[in-house]
Amino acid sequence: MTPKNKLVYMVSISITMIFLFFGKVNAGIYDDFTNIGIDANKWKITGSGFSQPGDGYLYFNDKTADPSKLVSTMHYSSGVFTMLFSDYSSNNLAPANQNKGTIAGIGLSAGPTDYVRIERGQVLGSNGGPVGYLEVNWFDQNGVLQENYINFPNTDFLSGALQLRYDGSVVTFWYQGGTNGQWSQMMLTDHGQPLPDQNGQPQPFILTPDWITPVAMFIQAYPGDPVYPNVTLSFKVDRVEAPVPEPITLLFLCSSLIGLVGLRRKFRNS
Repeated sequence: MTPKNKLVYMVSISITMIFLFFGKVNAGIYDDFTNIGIDANKWKITGSGFSQPGDGYLYFNDKTADPSKLVSTMHYSSGVFTMLFSDYSSNNLAPANQNKGTIAGIGLSAGPTDYVRIERGQVLGSNGGPVGYLEVNWFDQNGVLQENYINFPNTDFLSGALQLRYDGSVVTFWYQGGTNGQWSQMMLTDHGQPLPDQNGQPQPFILTPDWITPVAMFIQAYPGDPVYPNVTLSFKVDRVEAPVPEPITLLFLCSSLIGLVGLRRKFRNS
């Protein structure tokens, strides 16, 4: 086999390994927050309020401010993404339906303004007290809100989990109230009641963001609108789960790339 043919062969093998690397993944723990300090190899940090003392939790505790966010350094073409949280607490009593809610959420982002997110929030209820809600929203690449959906029944839980399932095309949204282990999908509702389709069947809430590149995962906290300067938000995150590449695939990928680089050098010198 000539050096040129060897180069072509190694390129094809390496491309195959790359597809395997990004295609064969297992669900796993992205971060369990056991170390002291937020891991800069896993997260890019914006805003304030997040801390990691090393007891197995990520904490958020802050007053009204700009949104705080941890963005994963890894990017994904598909997968299941989960945030387990507890001790959600806020004194936010801002009016409902004015985008002034206090949120703790997890999302996927193709850019700073191009993202989808599911969040646990709180605003002022019609009875004059706080009310919890779940919300899903989607902002396009220009930061323009394209979809916004709120599901408020039975979302007053202070501990639970939020999840996105992305198959490379569409995103569905799931949540777990408390610690009962039962997942519920975000469904279309109207004033808290199921909104059936023409056949009387429940309709899941589905988004199609049309991403063409792998996306980052992020977790976000936002105490509330600066118009209400004394609003506080606190919660803690037990762990964040995301796809994890199979170790054997990663090993083959690395060895293929190393071989490709070596062969390329020989081909140049021949």
